Amino acid sequence: MSKRFTDTTKWTGNKWFRTLPPHYKLFWFYILDTCDNVGVWEADFELASFLLGQKIDEAEARKLFTEQIEVFNGKKWWILKFIPFQYGTLDENIRPHKTFIEKLKQYGLWEHYQDTLSIGYKYSMNRDKDKDKDKDKDKDKDKDKDKEEDIKDKKEDCKGERKEKVITPIQQVVEHYKKVGNFQDVPNWDKTYFPRCTKSAKQLLDLSGGDIEQAKQAITEIIGYLQGEGLSWTLETVVKQFGHWQSGKLIPSKDRRLVGNLEAGRKFIERGQE
Repeated sequence: MSKRFTDTTKWTGNKWFRTLPPHYKLFWFYILDTCDNVGVWEADFELASFLLGQKIDEAEARKLFTEQIEVFNGKKWWILKFIPFQYGTLDENIRPHKTFIEKLKQYGLWEHYQDTLSIGYKYSMNRDKDKDKDKDKDKDKDKDKDKEEDIKDKKEDCKGERKEKVITPIQQVVEHYKKVGNFQDVPNWDKTYFPRCTKSAKQLLDLSGGDIEQAKQAITEIIGYLQGEGLSWTLETVVKQFGHWQSGKLIPSKDRRLVGNLEAGRKFIERGQE
């Protein structure tokens, strides 16, 4: 029988959990207990409803758990806070972590997991073990770090050599998508959606041969095309349409009609000449 850590403060210190309907609180416990060792649950709402004695609606569950889970491959739910809560930050040099890392790679989630760490996406759930002690230590470390950075920034300002923050190619692509989509003013967009876009951003960079500017251009033009057609879009949609965009097949419907009319006119003239 496997055992896992649990958060004893969820009943009083977690507003999200407190506001859940009772049967969805029970459902949350259910997926925490039945997911695998990296937090992936094979979605089976018929079985969950049967075992819990309550109807669990998938659409409602996704809405309620939007910041807690990520759905991939159609029917797999990844609990975003599971790994850092149970194991901390995974390290390939730590032998017990290798099993978890291999499992993430099998799911295609390993690079996504690394990217969420690189952009500073923090999980809010704390372990029960030595929780208060760790929080105090972290506060002291943060204070010392803030003082050091403040001193360093002041020195750089005096020299006129302030360095800009370096971000990865994936982050640059996601930031451009955020700008094109006008998501800058959406509350908590970075926390909720930035990590979810990193996988598609990497795929787009791969399709672009690592060319960041080409990836950005594709985002701008494909989204512009889809908006012009009155179609919805996400970064995944941009990835799917990249091949058509690259081959010049993304022709607006009004232009397609024009091309069709010209082609029909050409054929009419050819028949008359015969």
